[in-house]
Amino acid sequence: MTRICLLVLLAAAPASAQEGAAQPRPWTAGVNGGVTRLGPDLSQSFGGVTLARSFGANTIRIGATLFSGGDQFRQLRTTTRTSLFNLSYSRQIGVVTLEAHGALGSRSFRDQAVRLRSGNTVTVGGDGDISSFGASIGASFALAERWSLSPYAFVDRSRIDVARPVLGPGGRPVAEPLVQRQSGTTGSLGLTLDRAIGPRSSLGLLAAFTATSNSAAVTRFSGTGQRLLEGVGGSDGWLEFGAVGTVGLSDGLAIDLSLVSTLGVAGGETLSGSAGIRAMF
Repeated sequence: MTRICLLVLLAAAPASAQEGAAQPRPWTAGVNGGVTRLGPDLSQSFGGVTLARSFGANTIRIGATLFSGGDQFRQLRTTTRTSLFNLSYSRQIGVVTLEAHGALGSRSFRDQAVRLRSGNTVTVGGDGDISSFGASIGASFALAERWSLSPYAFVDRSRIDVARPVLGPGGRPVAEPLVQRQSGTTGSLGLTLDRAIGPRSSLGLLAAFTATSNSAAVTRFSGTGQRLLEGVGGSDGWLEFGAVGTVGLSDGLAIDLSLVSTLGVAGGETLSGSAGIRAMF
């Protein structure tokens, strides 16, 4: 099986630092979206909105994200729609940014006939919940003219409902799928190396290592933002690497881009791309 592994458009520390320091423009509003290739015939798309308000060194951020795509746990392939609402608070202390975050949402497993890889067919339908909370720390250091390094670390605890087939001997379904609750703890260490291009734009390389106690219950990784990883369950660890870019259109408008891949995910690697636009006012 393959998995979802998405990185956000920017590292946590630079984003928070920009918002916290931009006193003339304390508000930041953004929209973003992307798609992840989960395998040769399966993908997941997402789209979200965010609104942030800075009060000196403090920033409060709210957001909502909608995920739509496949769930590949064990032998089941179906389409799941997830709505997630986020709230976070961050504080900048010098070059360091501390953040606490939480999220609540719901999941809908679409009613449809699903063919298992064993050849049997089951009907999937139902609803579930999703929640998470955690904390992160990040920093941004100037290395040389136009260059900066931004390390971060975070830990997150998640609970997520998933639809699972009830299989008997030989992989045959013996009952309708159950909505089961999965929980786990996820942690990540990463950094970005950025180079400023002109007064408003930048290009960066990123790398991270993420580990989880349950890959079926991962709702956040790579430092910021809610991203789902529909894993097969059990502990796992993997590397993430890619590139991020910001194109400043004006003092108050910027486009963010990201292209990220994984290395070492049990069951197969993933490739994801995303784009977003931010307005500061």
